[in-house]
Amino acid sequence: MKKYEKPYANHLNEYQERFKHFQNSLKRIDSLNRKYNPMTQFATNKFSDMSVEEFKSTYLMKKMNPQDLAPSCFTPQSLPTVNVKDLPESIDWRQKGVINAIKDQGMCGSCWAFSVVGNMESQYAIKYNKLLSFSEQMIVDCSKGCTEAYNQKVCNMGCNGGWMWTAMYDIIGWKGIESEQDYPYTARDSQCNKDNTKLIPSLVNYTCLSGSKGPASEDAMTSFLAYNGTLSVALNADLLMDYSSGIINPFVPSWECDPTAIDHAVVIVGYGQEYSWGIMTKYWIVRNSWGQSWGEKGYFRLYRGEGLCGINTAVLYAEM
Repeated sequence: MKKYEKPYANHLNEYQERFKHFQNSLKRIDSLNRKYNPMTQFATNKFSDMSVEEFKSTYLMKKMNPQDLAPSCFTPQSLPTVNVKDLPESIDWRQKGVINAIKDQGMCGSCWAFSVVGNMESQYAIKYNKLLSFSEQMIVDCSKGCTEAYNQKVCNMGCNGGWMWTAMYDIIGWKGIESEQDYPYTARDSQCNKDNTKLIPSLVNYTCLSGSKGPASEDAMTSFLAYNGTLSVALNADLLMDYSSGIINPFVPSWECDPTAIDHAVVIVGYGQEYSWGIMTKYWIVRNSWGQSWGEKGYFRLYRGEGLCGINTAVLYAEM
């Protein structure tokens, strides 16, 4: 309560409910640490006084099978085949000055907008050598596009979720996006207040690496990260609520992080490998949108190479 400045100290009923959720979180965290330590560490955080259901409905999107989403990302492109042995062992775009500080989506299911903006900001900085901060709120308020996928509509719905490619398609149509300063984030749904005179020309196209033919090749993703920049991706976030540090490892069973049920959008900013406990583990470096107090200063690492949690099932990048 003190650490995260929780406001329910004088409300007995809410206090009792939150304390019950906290007790359940402690049990769940203990169980996760017994399974996955020492590679992954789980601990209490600002979400620990919430039920799992409340957390998911507040911060995540409705789970969807990436194969159902695939047609809405249009025709996926294949990257040139690269021998992964020729790639650097690690790359971290944070070290190149093209990644902004971690942002916080707040109590709004707008991760998709943060994934888009995070990818756009870094790609813009790589191309123009200028790191800007774009407006997530403009995307939340104004991107309402829908695409057809297996006879159902896939639409962007503000704080109730959306998908990165539909947002990028809308931004192309707007011919730009406003800055964070001109259209600040409020973490709630509002009317679209787009000002065409303040648009920053940016996105000209986007490319999907995953699609109707299946997940993206993680070797191709690694190659792209090495030479071209960050990737906008979605995954199953079931293990992120209690994540603290370390690499979410390859021994996670599919039922505990189902790769066919994705519900959270993030940005891959690099990759690496770590030798510990007698094992060489390859991983992705992933930027989240839950503030710097969560995870590894706002980031998490996920095992690279087996499509863990569906990390390679909804992959695209912005073209500036």
